[in-house]
Amino acid sequence: MQWWYAKGGQSVGPVDDAALKRLFEAGTIRPDDLVWNETMGPQWVKASGVMASTPTVSPVAPPPPLPARPPVLPGRISCVDPVDRAWDRTKQTLFNPFRLKFWFALGVSAWLATLGEMGGAGLPAGNADFSGLSNLDSSHTTEVDELPETPLPAGEDAGTEPGAVDEGGQTTGSDWLADAPAELRQAVDFVRQHADVFALLLAVLVALGIALGVVIIWIRSRGKFMLLDNLVRLRSEVSAPWHAFARHGNSLFAWTFVFNLVILAVTVVMLGLIFLLGVLPCIRARALVPGIIPIVLLIGLVWMVVGVVAGYVARFLEDFIIPIMYRHGVTAREAWTRFGPLVRRHFWQLVLYGLFHMVLNWGAGLLMVLLIVLTCCIAGCLLMIPYVAAVVVLPVTVFFRFYSVEYLAQFGPDYHVRATPPEAS
Repeated sequence: MQWWYAKGGQSVGPVDDAALKRLFEAGTIRPDDLVWNETMGPQWVKASGVMASTPTVSPVAPPPPLPARPPVLPGRISCVDPVDRAWDRTKQTLFNPFRLKFWFALGVSAWLATLGEMGGAGLPAGNADFSGLSNLDSSHTTEVDELPETPLPAGEDAGTEPGAVDEGGQTTGSDWLADAPAELRQAVDFVRQHADVFALLLAVLVALGIALGVVIIWIRSRGKFMLLDNLVRLRSEVSAPWHAFARHGNSLFAWTFVFNLVILAVTVVMLGLIFLLGVLPCIRARALVPGIIPIVLLIGLVWMVVGVVAGYVARFLEDFIIPIMYRHGVTAREAWTRFGPLVRRHFWQLVLYGLFHMVLNWGAGLLMVLLIVLTCCIAGCLLMIPYVAAVVVLPVTVFFRFYSVEYLAQFGPDYHVRATPPEAS
């Protein structure tokens, strides 16, 4: 059997039974020093109790495959130590030995767990060109009273406004289709004539998009527990964990849905305040109102703070609340209740965790870019296929899942994710 022992706040090992006994007899390991082996779960015990109960070496059954290394010594919270442990567990799960069939089977859980999250990389959905907003500058407008009277072209009645021409020779009036191709004018006329139909179609598409988003969140909530359970148990099941964690997934879905609604409401309120207190006064004055600048900056600052808080809540939900729900078989609300004391006692450590996790994400993103470059964009093409992408980035997904589990385990046995959760076996 392999043993680890604690010295100076660090775990040392592994050593076998005979070596442990020699170290104890030589005084290197004192009676009050902590020791651990793979059959003890998350608990360290005093060496005196172990040596008194097992003074001689005796044959024992093979230890379970996980964990490969001892749990972190109680009382020490580190962002760096779990990295090594998480990578060891990732290698043991995916590469020792490497099984392609296992990868593709486990990829199903990983795909469901990250469905709709764009791989968890936080990539922007797209870029918008706001250069046209410069036309709102009053320096580029001309007062109507200063324009000379222009005779109407032949064939136009008094109810038609021909479009004014600015200093650059561009048409700026309401008749912006005057010089457009006939096909474009016909298309615009068709849309105008059937505006009610297009409005209904747009409403249906929006409703379908919202419904699809809700379904994706529901599936993803179940998938997160499937992936965690498969990793802890070193398996690649789909049907069994899908049914076993129905209650967990539904609770996570409900909490996530309400959280997203709150974020949406806050966003609408912030945008409304910016429009009412910032944009609308400028529209009425037809010029930039200097007094709105501090107001807009204050609203923007509040919005940024809310965004940071929401980001941390989402990070803790993914990394800590899900493992606590899995470990104790509780709902999302109950898991937050259990996690609350940790936030109060270790606030700054958890803040640092969020920052360090962001740095790790950036590193993972750079590795993916390097992989795409080294494979001459072949990996990039594979990443465009949803399920295949989940298989390709499986080491990254597994590492981050193990990293959060190993970090959480530092807070004590109650936060150590075991292979047989009470409500899921």
